[in-house]
Amino acid sequence: MTPSAPATGCQSLRALAPVLRLVPPAEFRPVAVRAGLPPVFEREIPLRGGNSFLEVHFVRR
Repeated sequence: MTPSAPATGCQSLRALAPVLRLVPPAEFRPVAVRAGLPPVFEREIPLRGGNSFLEVHFVRR
């Protein structure tokens, strides 16, 4: 099970924990593509603690 939000010192991210569910890209991408939302942009955003976020933009085609 994916945690709601990662353990973090970032107060704003902790505030989103009740409504945020992080999903691994390998799990999310095929679902988006099957729904007609192919990815058109992707970048990895490194964080100071060594973790990173993956930003992906999907568009309806």
